[in-house]
Amino acid sequence: MLTLDISNYGGELTAQIVADWKTAGVQKVVVGVDLRSENVLLARRQLAVARDGGLRLGAYREAYWGADVQASMQLVAGALAGFKIEDVGLAFEDNVPVGYSAQELVRAWIQHNLEVAERIWGHDHTCLYTAAWWWNPYTNSSQHFMDQKLWVADYNGIPDGTFAPFGGWTQCFRHQFRGSVDFCHYSVDVNYEEDDMADLVTQKQATRTALLQHWAGLIQSGDDALIDRAYQEQKYVRGAAGQPT
Repeated sequence: MLTLDISNYGGELTAQIVADWKTAGVQKVVVGVDLRSENVLLARRQLAVARDGGLRLGAYREAYWGADVQASMQLVAGALAGFKIEDVGLAFEDNVPVGYSAQELVRAWIQHNLEVAERIWGHDHTCLYTAAWWWNPYTNSSQHFMDQKLWVADYNGIPDGTFAPFGGWTQCFRHQFRGSVDFCHYSVDVNYEEDDMADLVTQKQATRTALLQHWAGLIQSGDDALIDRAYQEQKYVRGAAGQPT
């Protein structure tokens, strides 16, 4: 799935730009939340235009070393209120001041950010954004977070989940494969994202196909008891789905 991420630096988003994005195959936009008041309002306008244009929504927030994590996360939650946000990314790429760069301190800081975020949005709706150039020196290539959904910056230009593994990750949730490009006259980073919703639709279709084949087999058996069972199963499934029985 083609996903764009944008920030306050892109400025106002218009309905025409979103329409052009959709024509180009974009399905989702991930909006950065900067907590200066004017930029919070801008992020909300960007989200509204993207939503009204039929795009799916995500969000991200830079993790700053000196920030009050609890307070900033609550402010982000407030900025996102009212929007159907599929996931919130925490971006770890900030410079850690000299004297605080012991790797165990950096790992504890990352852990604290994730714990606070997951209390608000849940583990499945939180992802970790980083790149090998930052992760390896600052965390000593830690594999402690390998169960976290990874949004990786790896500008290899390949629009899929291919990246050079690090930190114990061998696959990613979202791959930022091009950075800071003009896309339909708007500055964006370009991502490939695994589409969990599409996977769910595929699973439902496979389940439905299997059920239909199962019922057909029962009916074709010619056994009255099995035929009755097929009709009873169909009636139950329709009723559970709120359909006429």
